Parts: sequence; C-alpha cells; structure tokens
Amino acid sequence: MLSSFIGVLWSVVSLAVTFCGFPHEIIKNWRGKKVGMSPVLIVAALASYLCGSLYGSSKPDWFIMVMQVPACLLAAVILGQWILYRQKSTTRVPR
Repeated sequence: MLSSFIGVLWSVVSLAVTFCGFPHEIIKNWRGKKVGMSPVLIVAALASYLCGSLYGSSKPDWFIMVMQVPACLLAAVILGQWILYRQKSTTRVPR
C-alpha cells in the first residue's frame, strides 16, 4: 500500500516537473535570451532522465518511459538554450 502511494506521488511530481517546470523554464529562457540554471544541473537532469528512459525501455515499463522520455527531451532543449545563449553573450560586437 505504501509502495503504491509513493509510486503515485513520484508520478505526480515527475509529471509536474516535466509539463509545468521545464516548459516554464524554456519560455523564460527564450524571452530573456539567457539561461539562469547551472550547466552542471542541466546536464545532471538530462543524464538522470536519460537513464530513467533507458531503464524504462529495458524493462519494458511504459509507465516509467511516459514520465522520463518527455523530461529528457525538455532537458535537452534547456541544454541547447544554454549553449546557444552562452555563445551569443560571449560574442563581442565590433565598434
């Protein structure tokens, strides 16, 4: 019983991060043309969700994959934004 409750709680929190947190961060980054998150945190999140996706596909457990694959893709978008906006902010404008 406790195990089921924890599983449902994990699912709800993971879906909230995936479908509320990441899109909000992506839009905020896009509007400001900068990423406020540490690249270490972005890569750690991407690695975590990628491992979760691989684990879910190896079982095969569609329940895990439904939560992990979209999060992995959205974390990759944030990493791409960090790379894109970092390059733009370090480019010097000739005078």
